[in-house]
This record gives sequence, C-alpha cells and structure tokens, in this order.
Amino acid sequence: MEGLSEEELALFDLLKRDGLSRKDRERVKQASRDLLAAIQQRLGQLDRFWEKEQTKSDVEVFILDKVYADVPTPPFTAAEKEAVAAHVYEHVWQQALRGDAARAT
Repeated sequence: MEGLSEEELALFDLLKRDGLSRKDRERVKQASRDLLAAIQQRLGQLDRFWEKEQTKSDVEVFILDKVYADVPTPPFTAAEKEAVAAHVYEHVWQQALRGDAARAT
C-alpha cells in the first residue's frame, strides 16, 4: 500500500501519474500525507462545509493552495495542479456527502 494509510492512499491515487521518477513518487507520497493532514485539520474547523456556498468555496481554495504548495514542480505543471486540486476537492466533497467528513477522505 505504498506505506500510506487508506486515506493517504486515496489522495496519492488522485495525485500520482505515470512516468514519475522514484524521487518524484516519494515527493508525491509526502504531498499526499501533508495534504490529508491539512484537509482534516481545516474540515475540523468547519461545521458541515458542504451545505454553504461560502464554506465550499473556502475548502476548494484551501485545497488548491495546498496542492500548489505541496505537489512538486516539476514534474507537475500549474494546469496539472489545478486539475489535481479539482479531483481532490470532488473526492473530499463526495466523502462529506456520504457522511465521512470526519475522515475527510
């Protein structure tokens, strides 16, 4: 399982791509860990974020900012980071709607 928890692995699967070097793969694993911890902390500060447009937007921007900060450049471009952030937000939002918001992913 790549040395990741189930939740970290879910994010890693969203972040990884084919052709990553061993070093970049490790950097993406660490980004997955850091991103999960940050998302869980942020969601812990919000009550049912998915119910209000303002908090949904806040979470979406938070995830985008974290992806830009944590996902390595190179090999990821700005456009790839935006796409990754959108996938991560969608994943977090879907988990929240299923009642798994405490887990975040």
